[in-house]
Amino acid sequence: MSDGTWGFLSNPFTIGIYLALATLCAFLGSATTGIPAYLLMAIGFLLVIFVDPPKRLGRLRERRRSPRPNTVTPLVQRTGEHEMMQGTRSPEARRRTRADRQASRR
Repeated sequence: MSDGTWGFLSNPFTIGIYLALATLCAFLGSATTGIPAYLLMAIGFLLVIFVDPPKRLGRLRERRRSPRPNTVTPLVQRTGEHEMMQGTRSPEARRRTRADRQASRR
């Protein structure tokens, strides 16, 4: 029963129902406040279009269905490809390699 209700409320084609509710609210608000109904209808129409209730309800349903795990993912340190091919070396060996490269360029 609840799946059918959520499916109906979050269906993109139900935007017409939300627009009809906004129009009804505009007429009721116009009768109580004296503001012209066409102004309130325009405001309600724009709110429904920009807020997009079916999309928001769909997101809300997905958040409630799939709980987020409270696990912490470990941070993995990546090594460069060059180090992987050469293996880990001491700082002195790295300095010698750089000096060799610079000497070969000259």
